[in-house]
Amino acid sequence: MTELENNNTGNNTENQENHYISISIDGQDRKPVWRIGRLWLLASQLPVTHIPIETLSEYLDEIPLHWFHQNNPSVRDIATRMRRILAANLSYPIILSAEGVLLDGQHRLAKAWMLGYTTIATVRFIVNPEPDEWKERQKQ
Repeated sequence: MTELENNNTGNNTENQENHYISISIDGQDRKPVWRIGRLWLLASQLPVTHIPIETLSEYLDEIPLHWFHQNNPSVRDIATRMRRILAANLSYPIILSAEGVLLDGQHRLAKAWMLGYTTIATVRFIVNPEPDEWKERQKQ
């Protein structure tokens, strides 16, 4: 099981230099961290395939805690996130790790599901790229 942390806004047209993604992997004390811009550059060479949205249901059925920095988001917080989902550009594929973990594309996934799509464009690393850095896991 992994925990996803992402500070990406879901808009692929803006500067991605300061955006990053990290995943927590059970049993590891550190998390790999990738800069989104570099991840997109590396993923641009991968073949695009369409997969059933329901194979990614775990990302539709969990609350992405990194979207809301509090336990009880306000209506404004939810509406702000909905703006990002509605602005998501479905012409970009979502990015999956070699293990199938969603690295980038939660807003696009949500939009595709809301619009009733049954498949979504994806790219998947065969081998995960080297992280830009490693981050210590926060103790819970």
